[in-house]
Order: sequence, then structure tokens, then C-alpha cells
Amino acid sequence: MSESSLGSVKFNQCSQNVKHRPEISINNVLRVLYSNKDKWVEVNLTDRISIIDDAKKRLLKNADRWVAANIQAKGVSYGSFGEGEEWLGLAIILRAIRLLRQSLTDIKKFGRPRFPGQIKTTQNGQVVIRVFPKKLAG
Repeated sequence: MSESSLGSVKFNQCSQNVKHRPEISINNVLRVLYSNKDKWVEVNLTDRISIIDDAKKRLLKNADRWVAANIQAKGVSYGSFGEGEEWLGLAIILRAIRLLRQSLTDIKKFGRPRFPGQIKTTQNGQVVIRVFPKKLAG
């Protein structure tokens, strides 16, 4: 098996496949993000939830393209563990989006996020809550 079929990135190949686009340089993106940081605080919960829903919808619509672009950039083969890692990464992002949406919905309804388990105080005064695995938490 080649490195690519195992999912390992060939960094020299990666840099050759990715075209530099100065209009999307990381510094420009960070500059725009920083200059708009205070605007996010002013966005109400309903609009934040809509933004999250839109992000999820767009991500799902472009999932195949997302994975294909990552596969090409990293030089891994289709059907390899590397492709599986790309799909797993996408699933993790979608889970984070789902959990963020749930937290925002909880804040809107209850004023704070709800915890999946019971909050307890141990004998030594430590506050604990079982949060993982969520489905098994009592």
C-alpha cells in the first residue's frame, strides 16, 4: 500500500495541488473576522440559530465537494482510510453544529444550556456532572 492509500498526507504533493489564491489569504480572512467581531455579540438568538441552520444546510449540500477537495489536497485515494477520515471529520463538524444549535435553543427557552446529567457536589466540595456519554448519562 502506498502512503496515500493509508491516508497519510504527502505534504509536498499537497502543496503542489493547492493553488494559492491571494484574494483569500488567511491574513485577509482574519482581518475581516477581527473587524466584525463585535457585530456577532449583537446578533439575537433566533438569528444565530438561523445562521447555524444555514451553515448546516450548506455544509450538507457541499459535503461531497468538501471531502473531494480535502482528498485532492492531501493526495489520498478514494476508498482509502484517508477518505474515511475526511468523512469522519465532516461528521464531527456536523455534530458540533448540532450541539451548538441545541445550546442556543436551550438558552432561548431556559436562559441557559441544559446539562445532560444531574449536577452533584462530592464530599470534598467538587461540583461534577456526567456529560459523556450523553445517551448513558442518568
